[in-house]
Amino acid sequence: MTHVLAHMEGLTTPSLIVLHLVNADDIRRRLGRNALDGVLIHVSSVIDTILEPTDVAGSLGGNDFGLIQLVSDLTLAQNKAKDLVQAIAAAPFQWQGKITPLETMAGVATLATTETPEAALIAADKDLISGPGFISGEDETP
Repeated sequence: MTHVLAHMEGLTTPSLIVLHLVNADDIRRRLGRNALDGVLIHVSSVIDTILEPTDVAGSLGGNDFGLIQLVSDLTLAQNKAKDLVQAIAAAPFQWQGKITPLETMAGVATLATTETPEAALIAADKDLISGPGFISGEDETP
């Protein structure tokens, strides 16, 4: 993110999407660490199917993922965040014969209004907490 912030000339307004897996801790408690690792891999693969060639995605640690959209603006980033949340909800996680729906929330920040990666993460996290959050997911089904 530091590199993107330092080289934004000529780009549209890059955006950061922070995606939080809401029920990850519950999955860890109920199904164990291996299941949580499987969920994180599963969510990564769902994110990968939605990436544009100019997007960069990665883990932010714990239950959070980050996506930088180099060709974006706030509206495009919000739409991408909604698409991510919906795609993850549409792809429930299967573990040992049981299906577990995944609940996610997303927050968005434009990088044009931030000067450091930390500031961008704080802005996206603030949007996740206080904004619409784009939460999706349902209770576990047998």
